[in-house]
Amino acid sequence: MEEWRSDLGFHQKATWRHLDRLHEEVVEIESPFACKFASGTTVFNFLLTGDQNAGKSTFLHSFADEQGPSYLDMLSILPILSSTFVNSRFLARDDPTPPRDEGKFLDTDLGQGGLVLTLDDFAFFVTEYDLDHDLVLKNPKENIFIAIKFVEIGGDHLDRLMKGVHECDTKDIEAIVEKSRYTLSTCKEIIYFVNVLSLLQDVSVMKRLFERLQYLNDTMPLGTNALVLCTRGNEVQGAEDLALLVQSLGVYFDDDMRFLKREKTLDLADLLDVVLVEYARRNQWKMNIKKVVVTNHVREDGTADAEAVVKSLARFFKHDVISNVHVSPNNIVVRQLLKLFLSPSFHYDDDGQYTLWITRDVLKTFLEEHGHGHGHGDSDEDETQEFSDTGMEDTIPDVTCLSVYQPVCEMLCSARLALRQVQNNYANVNIVFLCDGNYYLLEREYTDLSAVEYNIRFPYNKTLFDVCFSYFSKHVPDEVWFNFNNSRSDEPLSSKQKQTSSTSSTTTTA
Repeated sequence: MEEWRSDLGFHQKATWRHLDRLHEEVVEIESPFACKFASGTTVFNFLLTGDQNAGKSTFLHSFADEQGPSYLDMLSILPILSSTFVNSRFLARDDPTPPRDEGKFLDTDLGQGGLVLTLDDFAFFVTEYDLDHDLVLKNPKENIFIAIKFVEIGGDHLDRLMKGVHECDTKDIEAIVEKSRYTLSTCKEIIYFVNVLSLLQDVSVMKRLFERLQYLNDTMPLGTNALVLCTRGNEVQGAEDLALLVQSLGVYFDDDMRFLKREKTLDLADLLDVVLVEYARRNQWKMNIKKVVVTNHVREDGTADAEAVVKSLARFFKHDVISNVHVSPNNIVVRQLLKLFLSPSFHYDDDGQYTLWITRDVLKTFLEEHGHGHGHGDSDEDETQEFSDTGMEDTIPDVTCLSVYQPVCEMLCSARLALRQVQNNYANVNIVFLCDGNYYLLEREYTDLSAVEYNIRFPYNKTLFDVCFSYFSKHVPDEVWFNFNNSRSDEPLSSKQKQTSSTSSTTTTA
């Protein structure tokens, strides 16, 4: 696992690509059969948070831990095409806080993980774990890949959200904290990891658990569903530990524990389920505790338990705590185009000539070199920008990005966000001069472009480009950018809008 330092703090990254299966399963975009096969990707997103040292990073890393002794077990259960894991601890250069307190993982502020399966392998996973077959049957027919993406808000980061800005935080870190807070305010499904062992070792930990869940309840939308995953439960030593846990609960329920006496003999999962549901009822939470499950993702020898990890993944689907599905790849492709345009090496072609134009072949080369975790960049600045994105680029197969290249270019040009190359290396731009209160249009006639490949470029003015890049980096929904009247995509354009959108020229006022 790779580890490095940037201006934002400390980072870790691991990637896995099953090269043999990728060549076998993925239809190359140049293939004459490519147009006959679907190449889209359905994305399932999950948001994770919880206690420190509860196994969130262990869970995410297990999908990309090719060096782990149980990774062959993982691939036999879940035939992964590619996967990635990124973990970050945000600390300013002058912050003396150590980046980790135990184990090989950083004390996570934000983490992310992702894996890609073929639709057939995902269908087998759905059948094997008795999940809802609509996960497969309602998949868009053009999509033959399934991407599963996780975003982790670490325990330390959750505490930072609750307490406010740390005195050593930089403006960039403050912006990340604010974005995390916004993410919680818009997401209605969450998985909360509880470190059961810490509950038994320190009675004050239960108070912190209630406080964190109360914060999530206050921050997240009405009707949010929470799946509680209790890890390290194998270290609980039977009835004595449970009795100690029950004894420590009295202060949080005004010593009124009659709700427990009404229950039959409880195991750990049942006990925590009853306790959290009762606490939610008494405090009139708007968040719904869907289920409490006790598991352990680590074997006795400290290595990941692949079977337990995949079983937990199945629970995420079973209890329907998916943040959102069917994410459009359009913005992902746009962000890759913007990154490509930013790359200094891009602006010189194979002959050493300076160029501003992006072609599909150039994008293909860029994706192969940068799209799936080939190192962490040439500089700290590169990686700082990389982590400020969501990391979705590592989740979408190259073939999906390339298959929507032209439609995305068409939308960008129609929305006046990019220029299309026409002839003699020119763009189709009409220039308007304003002189003495009068407008004068300098318009050129261009030949039919239907047979010309789509080559595009973005504004070369740095200020304009920075604005464009910052907005796309926030994953602004497609309809905001690609509908001129900001209406729904199924609403017809007016006759004037049709006339405007049918042309591919851009008008600039001078």
